[in-house]
Amino acid sequence: MYNIWLRYVINMDDDRWNLIGYVIASKYRRKVLFFLKGKYATPKQISNGTDIPINHVSNILISLRKKNLVECKNPQVKRGRIYVLTKTAGEIVDNIDDNIHK
Repeated sequence: MYNIWLRYVINMDDDRWNLIGYVIASKYRRKVLFFLKGKYATPKQISNGTDIPINHVSNILISLRKKNLVECKNPQVKRGRIYVLTKTAGEIVDNIDDNIHK
C-alpha cells in the first residue's frame, strides 16, 4: 500500500500539488470536499452536514468550480443545484485522507 501511495506522490505534477495546497489551506474547503466524497448534495445539504453557513458554502462552491474540483449537474436551475466531486477532486481527497490517517 505504501509503495502505491509513494509512487502516486512522486508522479504528481506541480498543478496537483497546488490544488492539494489550495484545499488544505481552508478548513471550509476541506469540509465541503470531504462531505461530497462519494455522494452528491445541494448547497443546503452541505451547509447542514458541515455546519458551514449557507453563504460561505455558496462562495466555496463557486471557488471550487473555478478550480474544477466540483461540478454542478444541473446549472440551469436556481434552487436545488446538485454538486459532485470531479475525478481530480476525488483523487485529492483520497490523497489527503491517506496522509491524515497514516
